[in-house]
Amino acid sequence: MNSRKIAVALLCTNYDADHSEYYSQLGDLEMDFYTFVDSAELVQNFPPHHNIVQIPDAECVSVGLSRMNPTNPKISQVCAWEKALYFFTHVNDSYEYVWFIEYDVFVPNLELIASINQEFEEMNYAPIEFIFHTIALRDKMTIQFPKPFKHVTFKHRRRILFYYEESEWQPQEIEGKYFYHPVKKFTQQQFLLDNFQRFSPFNKTSWKLKKNIEFFFSYLLHAPLFYLKLVQRYYKSVKRSMK
Repeated sequence: MNSRKIAVALLCTNYDADHSEYYSQLGDLEMDFYTFVDSAELVQNFPPHHNIVQIPDAECVSVGLSRMNPTNPKISQVCAWEKALYFFTHVNDSYEYVWFIEYDVFVPNLELIASINQEFEEMNYAPIEFIFHTIALRDKMTIQFPKPFKHVTFKHRRRILFYYEESEWQPQEIEGKYFYHPVKKFTQQQFLLDNFQRFSPFNKTSWKLKKNIEFFFSYLLHAPLFYLKLVQRYYKSVKRSMK
């Protein structure tokens, strides 16, 4: 049994009932679940256990919470990140541990969250975004890297030296003990949930071997031009810096 009061916050721009329903199962694992919706359009007629939270941008700006996402196109520079932080620092600060999960992070197994909670009994910030490193360093907190975070990367990236190729996550490469990012649509996350367990270890190993072989030949074909362009960009950069 979990002795700590833990919350999980799903951060999204728009409300997706199926997505919130999936995470609401965390209640069975003794965690409180919230859906933070950035959209200004009021969400109505939602199941109570989805715990929709919508906070006006101005409230976050008034306490200095803005500009966490440099790509945010909104004039206020406030998104679901700021709103979740506002909620857990100014509305309900009773939780000992809070998970912030962006809508495009794929969690194939909710028990994974519970297992990490048990593994890390201290109060720590997990390395989700650069701002949390800064806060943790300032407050002399410990930054830990749970093994399940190893696949929280931008898409799937195969690499040889500087050359790489990216691809969307496929069911054949999903393991229930890791997180995956990004999977932008919950329909795609649902597809992965429904299919990743259908493949045997042999099927997965064979598929990965095939993809690695394909990538190796792609490297042989495209790497010479890639490195030539890389050297050219470096040379132009050096010339500009010497002017």
